[in-house]
Amino acid sequence: MKPAAVTATAQNVLIEASDAHEDPLLGGPPAVSVDWVLDDELPLPTHAQVEYWRQLCGVLALVKGRGVADGGWPEDLAPTRPTLRALVERGLIVRRRRAWHLKRDWYRRLCSLRERAVPTPRETLAARPRPHFPSYLELEAIERICRWLDAQPRRRARLPFVGLVQARVGVRSETPAPLLHRMHQHRLVRHTSTCEWALSPTWKDRLLAL
Repeated sequence: MKPAAVTATAQNVLIEASDAHEDPLLGGPPAVSVDWVLDDELPLPTHAQVEYWRQLCGVLALVKGRGVADGGWPEDLAPTRPTLRALVERGLIVRRRRAWHLKRDWYRRLCSLRERAVPTPRETLAARPRPHFPSYLELEAIERICRWLDAQPRRRARLPFVGLVQARVGVRSETPAPLLHRMHQHRLVRHTSTCEWALSPTWKDRLLAL
């Protein structure tokens, strides 16, 4: 079976499991209390982590008692050792006879994790998509500067950019020189002979390429 088909089937298994357990998170009857939520006293997982764990549990639910060996995971879902260790710590899976199996109470624990999951911390978005590229946070600020310049006459303006802070660009001053130099590097803007910063007509495509 192809990896994509395995993933899709795993999702169906989890939907069926949710119906059988009257999952309060997936449209089932409302819970009378929150006693079903388990606290494993470990750091709160993110929504993205829990969704990935959910897919891995779906694969294990398909094979039932056979389990999945280390090399038996779908290529697009193959977990790393830290991920498997996290699943063991959370009480979702166990290793027996050189294969990974779901624990008896896995579904309740998975629902508890989904209930307690938190958004991905903002700090992790500061990573750069590629070396020497702007960080994701810088890209957000750059996009706002581009949109501000796009609204100016002839798509250009001189420093200081009066009104830029009021436009909530996310910079501390009205002279975002470091960001402008980064934008110039990637040909989003150019500095004219009249000391104006002019926005490239193709700035949207260039920004998407970053």
